[in-house]
Amino acid sequence: MINKRDLTETPVRCQRMLMRLMRHNVLAEYTPGKNLVVADALSRAPRVVTSDAQSELLESDVKVHVDSVKASWGCSDQLQEKMRVETEKDVILSAAVKYTREGWPQYKEDVILAARELYGVKDELSVCDGLLIRGKRIVVPFSLRKQILDRIHDGHQGIVKCRERANQGVWWPGISREIKDLVSKCKHCIENSPEQRKEPLIPSKLPDFAFQKV
Repeated sequence: MINKRDLTETPVRCQRMLMRLMRHNVLAEYTPGKNLVVADALSRAPRVVTSDAQSELLESDVKVHVDSVKASWGCSDQLQEKMRVETEKDVILSAAVKYTREGWPQYKEDVILAARELYGVKDELSVCDGLLIRGKRIVVPFSLRKQILDRIHDGHQGIVKCRERANQGVWWPGISREIKDLVSKCKHCIENSPEQRKEPLIPSKLPDFAFQKV
């Protein structure tokens, strides 16, 4: 879990420990039980920490994690501000932001119709600087999705590459399907696909066995 698992993929009860370790370059190594002097050392005799000190430590750990998430977005401050403004205007995202801050209803039927499409990922949502975040990815408002799609497809990369770009910082329901549709219908991509560039076989270039009777 320390070496390979992403923070957003770990159980909630383990996330605080991993957040505290983020400031260090930690590598977990296996040690056979026969070589352990004290078994389960990390769970024994915890150091007593006052509530104020513990709160400050947790706040510091959260800030380290938030800063690392924001650094992974790779978008300008101007674009972030634009997303923040459009998130407030977006009916679905503004409702999801409110639910994320105040608590989601227990049942999907109690969520307003506009925000139900996000109910399935509610446990992965958080709010950072007025932006709705799923894991480490910004949930893009509807009004900016076309612009973000064009940025993802900049350079006319294929479907796999475009999806990898999106996974680095943005998400919305159906983004994978929309990327596939965009690339599949792109005139430039169609005209320059490897299949289109293949030289067609003509009789003069066919191998001799192609004309032999079977």
